[in-house]
Amino acid sequence: MVCPNPFYQIYEGAALLAGATPVYGEALPIDWEGVAAALRLLAGEPDRQGASVWRTGSALFELSDRHGFVIASDECYSEIYFDQAPPLGALEAAPQARQRTMSGVVAFSSLSKRSNCPGMRSGFAAGDAALLKKFLLYRTYHGSAMSLAVQRASIAAWNDEEHVRENRRLYAEKFAAVLPLLKKPLQGGNAARAASTSGCARRSTTPSSPARLHA
Repeated sequence: MVCPNPFYQIYEGAALLAGATPVYGEALPIDWEGVAAALRLLAGEPDRQGASVWRTGSALFELSDRHGFVIASDECYSEIYFDQAPPLGALEAAPQARQRTMSGVVAFSSLSKRSNCPGMRSGFAAGDAALLKKFLLYRTYHGSAMSLAVQRASIAAWNDEEHVRENRRLYAEKFAAVLPLLKKPLQGGNAARAASTSGCARRSTTPSSPARLHA
């Protein structure tokens, strides 16, 4: 399982639990150098804060077609962006890059960042139907059931955009406060990425609890 570095720890843990070997972008075999370059491109973005990498990441789709690997796109931060226009997601970018279906691509999202509700464990996977059929079988036996109260709160959170806009505003406010402090120590490096990787400004104080949304 190939992932960027720095990476979210669940990538490594899930690979090990599945019996796979995690391989990081800078440690790939020479014949996969193109994949390593594409992963460096992914890691060069402000991590998962906005999936804008797909605007320039078509190389991954080309390599996926050539080598037959699956692209698992973590888009839990895709609704935390700082431009006016929402970022492009993998499921939008794949057909544009390939001019065909979304074969070999699965996107994952959740309420954890858009609604600050990581404890609800409410999310979805979408993409290649053949891959999702296997994922559904796995999920049937290994997933945990969601209580009716959490289901209703999830519906309220997914259907509400006002708290998401406020959440974006608070993220931007926190980045504006922390980036000037990081700029000098990083000597002009990618401060946005460092802030994201270190966890700075990651949690917002939006009062977007399930109780408020469902009230």
